[in-house]
Amino acid sequence: MSVQGINSVVATQLADEKILKIKANEDTLNSVFTVESFLPEIDAKSLAQSLVDDICGWGTGNKTLYHFEKITKDNVIEVLENFKKIIASQGKEQTLLQAIYSEAWVSRSTPKKYAQMIFRQLERKSEELGIDNKILKEKQVEELNKLSDNWQVNFGIADSSKVEFFVDEMIKRINIRNKLLVANSAKVNECNGQTAPAKAELKRVNGIIESYGLNTEDTLGNGKLDNVLQQVNPNCWAIAGLNSVCENDEIKEYMNSMLLKKDGVVSFYLAAADKVYSFTEKEVLDGANKAYVIGDGDATAVILSIDKYFKESGAKDYTDSRDGAITVGKIFELLFAKTPRNEKWTVDNIRPKEFVETKNISAIAFDMFVEKATKDEPLAGIFCFRNGVNAERISSTDALAEPKAIKLSYSHAYSFYTADENYVYFKDSNYADSYIRTTRDIAYHVLDAAIYRYR
Repeated sequence: MSVQGINSVVATQLADEKILKIKANEDTLNSVFTVESFLPEIDAKSLAQSLVDDICGWGTGNKTLYHFEKITKDNVIEVLENFKKIIASQGKEQTLLQAIYSEAWVSRSTPKKYAQMIFRQLERKSEELGIDNKILKEKQVEELNKLSDNWQVNFGIADSSKVEFFVDEMIKRINIRNKLLVANSAKVNECNGQTAPAKAELKRVNGIIESYGLNTEDTLGNGKLDNVLQQVNPNCWAIAGLNSVCENDEIKEYMNSMLLKKDGVVSFYLAAADKVYSFTEKEVLDGANKAYVIGDGDATAVILSIDKYFKESGAKDYTDSRDGAITVGKIFELLFAKTPRNEKWTVDNIRPKEFVETKNISAIAFDMFVEKATKDEPLAGIFCFRNGVNAERISSTDALAEPKAIKLSYSHAYSFYTADENYVYFKDSNYADSYIRTTRDIAYHVLDAAIYRYR
């Protein structure tokens, strides 16, 4: 880690402030004589090298602000990648954001300003591609503000990893959206734009869906998971998993960044395959008719993608996504391309973008998960319980309906919904119109569990 001398930092800040003052008065100057007109355009690789020299050099950063202003929505990813490559050629591992926060600064607002300039261009590119990063942006702003309040920033020893997460995530979403757009367009061209199902078939299948008490507004998909899901075949492992990730708004937004509906085609990026699967509205309707899942056409596309992946990979243990004999955490492995951690763990030490799968989870670990998930930490959980445990089914559509006493099944997966001081609530994918309510001592009856942390 290189650290700029305080004198050079002051000089850099004074130079930056001078440029800002000049730019603030540009309206009164002839446009031919603006600050930028005196300096040539810079390609992404050269710009990255300049930023290396500015930030990691010994007091050479007299044009730092100018170089950051040369980062645009169209070159930001390339600049960030080239910065890492240049640093790697020097035998180190460091990103641009990490480099910023590895330097000593007189004012904490200076590195924050540079970080914001990076994020702004990533946001502009995301907006151009139609990516919904509303929640991601809110969390990013929170973390950047926390980092900027840290006195360690002044000495270049602040941990910027929590903010770095958002750079990586925004780049990932941009790259996935580009893949989605290419695959979606290819599918539209492949079927010559003939994507719609026959009206009579749509009416017939919608009639079946309505018989389950579900609305049919999203039978053909709309590019996001936003409706209740109903299991028809024994694929609770998959439907419970989708329900679990959709219970947290932050994870749900992440999931939706992997979906696209355009020109009558629903496309989904399946991380396990590192591939986009695309389906016409006609194929999505056929998937609902074959009972992969009903209630949300985008969920149908997700399960159809998993089914195609199983068949393409030739896996002996997994041949059909509607099969019930699949482990409780398999859905996380497929959606996020991660294998479960098996070493000793607690909820606190599950790393971002990872999950654990365990048998006989302790009551303490379960209670800790419930506490954190209820406080809206980005966690998703799927659970199986001992057979015959007492519970109640609560209507989600009729507030006056009396709770129905039921027994939990050990061969069924339930997704965590919420909790209060007396009860824990789960979703049962067999009953889209209700929730399962259990007392807090359910913690002592958990068998299998899969817990995923997004951030």
